[in-house]
Amino acid sequence: MADIPAQLAEALRDRYRLERELGRGGMATVYLARDLKHDRLVALKVLRPELAATLGPERFQREIRFAARLQHPHILSVHDSGEAAGQLWFTMPYVEGESLRTRLTREGQLPIEAALRITSEAAQALQYAHEHGVIHRDIKPENLLLTTDGNTLVADFGIARALGGTGGSEERLTETGLSLGTPRYMSPEQASADRALDARTDVYSLGCVLYEMLAGEPPFTGPSAQAILAKQFSEPLQHLRVLRPAVPEAVEHAIRRALARSPADRFATARQFAAALTAAVAPEGAPTARMRVIYPRSWLRIRAAMLAVLVLLGFVGVWAVRKRLSVAAAPVSPTRLAVLPFSVPGSPGLTYLSEGMVDLLSRNLNSAGDLRTIDPGTVVTTVGKTGLRTLDQKYGRTIANRLGAGLYVLGSVHAIASRLRIQASLHDTRDTLAESLSSASVEGDTGQLFELVDRLSGELLASRRLGQGFRLVQTAVLTTQSLPALKAYLDGERNLRAGEGQFDSAIAGFQNAVAQDSTFALGYYRLAVSAGWAGRPGISGPATEKALTLGDRLGDRDRQLLVAFAAFRRGAADAAEQRYRVILRDYPDDLEAEFQLADLLYHYNAPRGRPIAEAQEPFDRLLALDPRFLCPI
Repeated sequence: MADIPAQLAEALRDRYRLERELGRGGMATVYLARDLKHDRLVALKVLRPELAATLGPERFQREIRFAARLQHPHILSVHDSGEAAGQLWFTMPYVEGESLRTRLTREGQLPIEAALRITSEAAQALQYAHEHGVIHRDIKPENLLLTTDGNTLVADFGIARALGGTGGSEERLTETGLSLGTPRYMSPEQASADRALDARTDVYSLGCVLYEMLAGEPPFTGPSAQAILAKQFSEPLQHLRVLRPAVPEAVEHAIRRALARSPADRFATARQFAAALTAAVAPEGAPTARMRVIYPRSWLRIRAAMLAVLVLLGFVGVWAVRKRLSVAAAPVSPTRLAVLPFSVPGSPGLTYLSEGMVDLLSRNLNSAGDLRTIDPGTVVTTVGKTGLRTLDQKYGRTIANRLGAGLYVLGSVHAIASRLRIQASLHDTRDTLAESLSSASVEGDTGQLFELVDRLSGELLASRRLGQGFRLVQTAVLTTQSLPALKAYLDGERNLRAGEGQFDSAIAGFQNAVAQDSTFALGYYRLAVSAGWAGRPGISGPATEKALTLGDRLGDRDRQLLVAFAAFRRGAADAAEQRYRVILRDYPDDLEAEFQLADLLYHYNAPRGRPIAEAQEPFDRLLALDPRFLCPI
C-alpha cells in the first residue's frame, strides 16, 4: 500500500479498504477499493486538492448526488461519495476490462465496425445525459471504458456534473491552472471558455474520439495545448480517407460535420450523430436504423428506415406496431387458439375485462395439451382494426383465420348486482354452422374472478373432440392472487398496447400492480418492458431483475420472452438470438420475438462478424404478415 496515502486510508477504513492505485489524471487519482458493506470491488476517485477547494464539499455532494441518478447501461454510475481527510471522493463500479486509451495504445487503429459500435454506445449515454441536463465536457479515450463482454461505458459524469453547473467554477478552475476538458478533444467554444456550452460540445469531442479510432491519431495534435488549439482554429481538418481509404465516405462526412468549428454546423444531438453513422454503413437494400436513445437492449422509439429510399419503417415498440397491424392470412393450425375480446354489455366498471379476458384465458389455455394460444396483443390489435364492438361467430371465424388459428373463443361478461356471469364458447374455424365445440357459463362473486376464469377454462376444454385430461395452470399462479393488482395490471396492458403516448400510464399501472403484490412476476416483466420503451432504464433494470427472481411464476412464453429480454438488455446477443428463435419456433405468431430477432441481427451482427443482411429475413416475415407494415407513421 505504498502508493496509498495513509491518512486517506485511515479516514475511510470503516467503509472501504484501499488496495492499490489504478491511475491518476488531471483531475483525480483512482484507487481500487473494497466496499466493506457490500463486499464488492469499486473504483474510488479522489479529486485533486485544488479541484476540491474550487468546488467545496457542499456543492460537490449536492451535484454528485444528481449525477448518481444517471442510470444507463452505457454510463459508469456513481455509487457513493463523501469527504475524508480533507479530500473529496466518490466511488464507481470497478470495471473488468480496459479503457479505450489502452486499446488504442495497443492497436493504433480499430476495426471500422468496432469503432462505430463504441461511438454509438457512447452517443447513447451522452444523449441520455443531455436529456437529463448533464453535459460531460471531457469525452476522451481515457473516459470510455470497454468491458470484457464488449460493452462501452462512459465514465466521469460525476465530475462533469459537479464542475458544469453555475457559480463560475470553470473560471475559478482556470485561475488555479486547471481546465475542464482535454485540448485534443475539446470543442472550439469550450477552448474559448464559452459558458453557454450545450450537447454539441460533447458531439465534437466524440467526433474527435471516433476520428482517432479510425485514423490512429486525433484530428489535431501538437507539442502543447496552445499549439493544438491554434491548429484547431487555423488549420483545415485532414481528410480521414487519405489516412485510411477503407473508411466509407459517408462516415467521414458525418465525422467532419461533428467536428465543424461552429456549433451551428454540427449535429444538434448525439442521437443525430449516431444515426448518421448507422445510415452510412448500412448495406444497399438492407434495413437501416437510427440509434436507440434509451439503451441498446431495449426497443423503445426505434425509427428504422427500411429498404433504402423506398419507405420509412417506424417503430415505437412492438405494441405500437401492433396498433397498426392488420395481419394477413396465415396458415391455419388446428392446435392454435385465438381468444377474442369479450363483450361487456351495460357494465362500464368491467370494461377492462373485455381485453382482460383475452390476457387471462390466453395464458391459462396456452400449452394445455398441444394447444398454443395466439399472442393476446396480436389478437386485440387485429380485432381493433375491424372497428367492431361485438364479434359474432362469422367475424370471429374471419379473425381467427387471419391469425392462423383453427380454434377461437367468443365470450361475454355480465354484472348481476355484486355477481359476475362469464359465458364463453369454443369454435372451430372449419365449422360454418352455429354449433360450438363446447360452451361454458360460470357465475360467482366479483371477488372470485380467478376461480371463475379457471372454471371457465376447464369447461371449455371438456369437449370430447379436444380430448380429456388437460391440466390447466391456475390463473392466480400465472398472474397474482390480488384482484386490485390484477386490475392494475390489465389497465397497464391496455395502455401499453395503445402505443407511445400511453407509456407513462402503462408504467403507472404496472407499478401499482407490483405495489399491490410484490410477487407479481408478470407485472414486473411488463413494467420492465414498458419502462424500457419509455426510456426509463432506472425502472426497467430493477424490474427485469425482480421478474427473473420470480420467473417460476410465469407461463412458458412469458418466461422465454423475459429471459430473451434480459439477455438483449445486457448485450448477450448470442443468447438472446437463440432464445428468440426458440420462441418463434414454438409461437410463430409472436411479433415481439420476430421484431426483436430482426433488430438484434441488424445491430449486433457486424460486431459478431456476421452479415447485417441476415436481418432481412425476419423483417421480410413481418412484411409478409402485413404488406402495409412499412407505411410511414
